[in-house]
Amino acid sequence: MGALLLSMLSCNEAKEKTETETKMDEASAIINLSGYTPTLSSDAKIGDAKMAEDVLALFKTWDDGNLSAAKEYFADSITMYLRDGMKVSGSRDEVMNAMQGGRDNYTMMKNTIHVVFPVTLKPINENWVAIWSTEAFTDKSGKTDSVVLNETWRFNSNGKVDLMYQYGRPAASN
Repeated sequence: MGALLLSMLSCNEAKEKTETETKMDEASAIINLSGYTPTLSSDAKIGDAKMAEDVLALFKTWDDGNLSAAKEYFADSITMYLRDGMKVSGSRDEVMNAMQGGRDNYTMMKNTIHVVFPVTLKPINENWVAIWSTEAFTDKSGKTDSVVLNETWRFNSNGKVDLMYQYGRPAASN
């Protein structure tokens, strides 16, 4: 009797596992791509939360105006594509100096974060963080303005940012 009960329990456990695996497979199934082939991946999963925290820390240094604290988050070489079409690329120190020079043109900077999420592109094992924000700022002449930003930050295998794409548009006035 004990062997029969154990056998039945084993079958039930195997059945539950199969159902769970099936549900997981359905949830992670690749979407209908309508004939398109993504150049990076269409198979992604939620990534490491620490990378999202790192991007938020980078935003904080930008808002505060002192980018020297941000150096630890960057790889030895970085490329950044900014919303105005400008490309900043070079060693960490070169890029940080250029970005600090740009930030120094403003007396106030404040980002409102709308969403931030880390993602891992499974087949190529790349880690990215996407962040959407509205950035309000005041330049040295006293002019205030704001932009809506959409940024994606790539992390290398050492967990350091090596690439960033920024897209933006003027914030809609109310």
